[in-house]
Amino acid sequence: MKSSYPESTRYLQKKYREIISGREETFAAEYQKEIMAKMKESSAKYKGEHVPFLYNPFIISLEDWNYLKGIMEKFNKILDKVIDQYLSSSKFRRYFPFDDCMEEHILVDPGYESYYPIARFDLFWQDGEELKFCEINTDGTSAMNEVRVIQEIVSQGRAVKELQTQEDIVLGGFELFESWIDRLEAIYREFSGQKNRKPVTAIMDFEGEGVLSEFSEYQGFMEKRGWEVYIADPREFAYRNDKLYYQDREIDLIYRRATTQRLFAEQEDIKDLLQAYREGAVCLCGSFRSQIIHNKALFKILTDPEKLNFLTAEEKEFLQRHIPETDFILPDERTLTEITERQQDLIVKPCDLNACQGVRTGQDLSREEWQSCLREIVGARGENYLFQKYCNPPELDMFLVSEKEPPGFKEFNYIIGLFLYDQKLQGIYNRAGRKNIIGAVAECFTTPVYLSAARREREKLESQSGVIVYE
Repeated sequence: MKSSYPESTRYLQKKYREIISGREETFAAEYQKEIMAKMKESSAKYKGEHVPFLYNPFIISLEDWNYLKGIMEKFNKILDKVIDQYLSSSKFRRYFPFDDCMEEHILVDPGYESYYPIARFDLFWQDGEELKFCEINTDGTSAMNEVRVIQEIVSQGRAVKELQTQEDIVLGGFELFESWIDRLEAIYREFSGQKNRKPVTAIMDFEGEGVLSEFSEYQGFMEKRGWEVYIADPREFAYRNDKLYYQDREIDLIYRRATTQRLFAEQEDIKDLLQAYREGAVCLCGSFRSQIIHNKALFKILTDPEKLNFLTAEEKEFLQRHIPETDFILPDERTLTEITERQQDLIVKPCDLNACQGVRTGQDLSREEWQSCLREIVGARGENYLFQKYCNPPELDMFLVSEKEPPGFKEFNYIIGLFLYDQKLQGIYNRAGRKNIIGAVAECFTTPVYLSAARREREKLESQSGVIVYE
């Protein structure tokens, strides 16, 4: 197993491998007959299929959890300053690739203070405190349901139970539903000034997009609180008499899952929604201000000290440590020559697409394919692309059960996603794959993530907000 951080994860993964070793077929049979059966019956589905996952826990210590909390507190303060600067400085706004219509709506006061009520920060973490952020998802933050389901199902497996007994530890998963609805409710109260009203709510995304199974789960949790909840397409809203309607029902609160980029691509078909937002007739959570940190152009700005004179020296140093080199792909010969020559060190990304769409790594392409990719990007009018220094992902040997190969431990790259609710760390999402890109376009398995504590220190685990203890 190659060295990767955190140390406690390496230790417990070694112990987990010792439990599996020599009994691979036994645990593979449990996965296929028992664990997979529960998964297929669960709500963790994407486009009608169960989410691919590994029967392999990713476990971190409370010390590591608190380290991540500290990192996010520092980063959130920086991002708050960036958003403040965007709202107050027309010069600073020009650094972002937003058209006039999007900028107009970003500048609208949403009626509450939180800049990004929900977010998932994706990062690579290895070799001590070496940590690099690679993406920030605010618009359409997802995967909370698969985290919830997979951590519950795998915690019931015999291998995880044996690990807990052998190491005398307890494990904690993450509560990601009630805590998010609490935040939605608090934001609506701030917006409306009404403390006791149960908002008529729409979970909003375009039909055929998003994770419908996850929307349905949130809908069920909200309805248990007595809320009236609809899953709505943004094109189906109607604005009249200063109120926003869905199917003739007045809507108080929208939990927005549609991305800003898609919404403004469809702006002619969602005029009623946009007017209601501009006029403060509906509480839209999150607001369009979240786009400031969602768009990957942010990473170019964060790596340019000349654009960050409103940050302290310590904050700039933080960014130098944790943000990879990033710049726009410009159609000039000097830039293209540099990117061509640095092929093995770079990855190219569109500024505002998700699910790894349009992402290519130099390591995966021949020189001819790389040059063709760059020519295609430069020739695509209106498309904003970045090149970024490729971060070598951390690695762990993880247990894979597959119909295509014998069960056993394989070397996986992994990427961590940190869920933040109103800037507070609420949970962790871990994905693993054996390609240079970890995502649906290549190979991607979700792995359950747990916090760990010695059994005698169970209280410390229980004291963490939103942690579900498994024994």
